[in-house]
Amino acid sequence: MTLEGNNSALFFYIFFIIMSLAASYFSGYKMIRMTGYFGSQVFLACVINLFLTACAVFGWFLGVWGTSEALFYGGLVLGGCLFIVSEAALITTMYLRRDKLEGTEERAEEG
Repeated sequence: MTLEGNNSALFFYIFFIIMSLAASYFSGYKMIRMTGYFGSQVFLACVINLFLTACAVFGWFLGVWGTSEALFYGGLVLGGCLFIVSEAALITTMYLRRDKLEGTEERAEEG
């Protein structure tokens, strides 16, 4: 398998990508609650996720390049797949929770 070898680097790589998803979701959540704008804040949350995942890929490049090319390219493919899944999960989760994020439930109950 192409990802055999540096297990601690692989763990931190996957962990950082998952934490970038969590950080982008919570920043998007907070900004939608503050401003009420949904589309632009979801876009910014996606950009934050892209930036943090790019930082993880760069860290993967620095940490693994000298050890094995198969491990390096396998990690790049894994990172790309995790990025696509995390972007889809971010957009889907925010869209499904749109009413709660915008606070329209509270406004409808008050009025």
